[in-house]
Amino acid sequence: MLKKIYRFSGSKSLQKVKDKGTLIKGNLMMIKFIVDEVDDVKFAVVVSKKISKKAVTRNKISRRIYESVRLYLKNSSIDALNAVIFVSKKILDSTYLEIEKEVHNLIKITQKT
Repeated sequence: MLKKIYRFSGSKSLQKVKDKGTLIKGNLMMIKFIVDEVDDVKFAVVVSKKISKKAVTRNKISRRIYESVRLYLKNSSIDALNAVIFVSKKILDSTYLEIEKEVHNLIKITQKT
């Protein structure tokens, strides 16, 4: 699980990213992020009930994404990034390795922009 210092706490900062963030779409998920206005690293994962009605499935997806983010942060140095990851329905049929690859690719793209 991702450490608490890397997760959002409160809805104001999360709402700021949702409103003003830049959107990048991938096959399994999309990421909305802000780089310039922040000085810390924070992530959130949103798995809607439209993806699955079962909380167990939504939590499993969320845990997999947080673990992928944790591994990425462990192996790289990111100074400033606030990001919200929104999941699409295609993620239900994908493996952990596909999810991890997608998360790493999206985070790399956010660093280039």
